[in-house]
Amino acid sequence: MGRPYVTSATAGAATQDNDGVTDEIATQVTIREARPEEAEAVGTVIRAAYAQFVTDYPAESWQRFYEMVGRVDGHFEKAEVIVAEYAGRVVATVSFYGDGSQSAQGEWPAGWAGMLRLAVLPQILHCQPKPPHCSAIQ
Repeated sequence: MGRPYVTSATAGAATQDNDGVTDEIATQVTIREARPEEAEAVGTVIRAAYAQFVTDYPAESWQRFYEMVGRVDGHFEKAEVIVAEYAGRVVATVSFYGDGSQSAQGEWPAGWAGMLRLAVLPQILHCQPKPPHCSAIQ
């Protein structure tokens, strides 16, 4: 953990892909390892992204799952919790386990890695080029 893979792109013209999402947002994103004090912000992004699955779970299981999936404070010791930051706010996350057996997702063969809680703040998908920041995520 703690590898220096921080990346940031801050220049470039805004272009629009076929799906209507602009590349301007991508040019202003920083990818970095999350800090433990950001656990609540990371959990907020995960819950927002996973809310779309409410109808896929039995009603009696949903609340427990929803609360559990957004708790990441215990993951910082065993995983690299990676975030995408835009306009000073965490807008996406994923937890990478170099040793998949540490993810508490069942038995993993020796040497296998794992990823959990891949999430993007839904509002980021609706941003249009509004320099300097997208008002949808403020």
